[in-house]
This record gives sequence, structure tokens and C-alpha cells, in this order.
Amino acid sequence: MRFRLRYFALLPLAALAAACGDDPLRAGVFRLDGTWVGRSFPYELSLSFEHDDENRVTGSGELRGLAVRTSNAFTDTIVSTRAEVSVEGQWDYPEYVLRLEGEGYHPVTMETRQAQRDTMNAVLRGSGFEDVQIRLVRQTRSD
Repeated sequence: MRFRLRYFALLPLAALAAACGDDPLRAGVFRLDGTWVGRSFPYELSLSFEHDDENRVTGSGELRGLAVRTSNAFTDTIVSTRAEVSVEGQWDYPEYVLRLEGEGYHPVTMETRQAQRDTMNAVLRGSGFEDVQIRLVRQTRSD
């Protein structure tokens, strides 16, 4: 009988711990700060994010167009075009939308879903992009 009473006394603590959760990606705990890089041929994207306490995301980066160069001896991938971009948006875990803007280009919408702590899956739309999927991986953190 005594054992059962102790067991039931611990139930509220267990429920409280479960309610708090340990989700490392929840808003207020997780931050996008750092450099993220991804490639989905024929595109490569490198972005540096700053994430503030109100869950606004800003940053800058570069969107690159890739091409294949072939010679008799080898085949490799080269950067054929580059566009510097600025980034802004609002973090809303697990899905969020960021806007990429580059001088001389229409804005690109980057619809993103956090896959893991340091991995995000993005879909680029606008300015010639039609549902281009790219996985970005965090290279550095600034925390």
C-alpha cells in the first residue's frame, strides 16, 4: 500500500515533465542563427540567419546557378551565375516562410519546414523558381 501511494504522488510530476516536453525545436528555445548551405542541382543556396527574441529572421546570402563543365579528362560542376540576396521572415515552428530578395530580381518565397535541429527542407517559388526543393544544413551556429 505504501508503495502505491508513493507511485501516485509522483504522477503529477511525471505529467508536468511530459507537458513541458523536451522538443529542442520549439519556439523560444530553438534559433536559426548561423550559416545554412544546400544544393539541389542546378542551384546552390548559402544563407546566414540572425534570429531575434521576437522570432523574426533576417540575414543575407547567395543563390548560385550551377552548370556542368565537361572536358576529355573530367566532368565537374561550376558556378555559372550568382545573386546576392537578403532574407526576412518570421519563425513559426515547424513551418515558416522566408522571403529572399536580390537586386534586379523578383522576390523568392522560401517555404520551409524544419526537419531536424540543423536541417531544413525548403521549397523555392517565384522569380523563375517553381517548387524547387532544397535541403539546407547548418554549417555554423552563432550561439
